[in-house]
This record gives sequence, structure tokens and C-alpha cells, in this order.
Amino acid sequence: MKARPRTPGKTAALALVPPGALEAETFMLGCLELVVLRYQSVPKTSAPSLTPAEQHVVELLIRGLRTKDIAALRGTSLHTVSNQLATIYRKFDVSTRQELLAKL
Repeated sequence: MKARPRTPGKTAALALVPPGALEAETFMLGCLELVVLRYQSVPKTSAPSLTPAEQHVVELLIRGLRTKDIAALRGTSLHTVSNQLATIYRKFDVSTRQELLAKL
């Protein structure tokens, strides 16, 4: 059986893997050469410390609620939630809701 040539599309995905995070082990099973890939996930940096109120706001953001809906649900003013969001954005070093959700 002839070995298949490697396709660029399959190896391009490996370029996204951090160095040292992927280990390959090969072994023979009869006439087949098997390759086992082990991916060691790299832990994310620790999240900034959030107050319980900020944590709740983030949970509601993840659920897709709008700022005014978060305020109504929490029984606080729109201004309070806006201030909490500004603090959360600053702690995560982001400037938009989409950037924040991408970091979570």
C-alpha cells in the first residue's frame, strides 16, 4: 500500500497549535502504521477578579440579554449596569461586548 501525500489543508490547521502542545506517537499494527496524536491544552490566563454583581452581569451577557434587560432583571438602573459593564470591559481589556464574549 502506497503512502498518501500530505495535503496542505490538513497541515495548515496544525500551525494554530501552540508549540509543545501536540505529541505524536506512531506504532505498527500488522502492516498498518498508526499515528496517535495527543493534544495538551494550554490553560488560559486567569480571569480578572469580578465582584458578585459583575459576575452576574457577565452571566446575563452570555445569555444574550441587552443592557436594559439586565438592569430590569437585576432591579438596578440602566446607568448602574452601564457602569458595571465599563468596569468589566476595563478589567478584561476590551472595548466591546463581542470582544468580551470572545475572551470568556
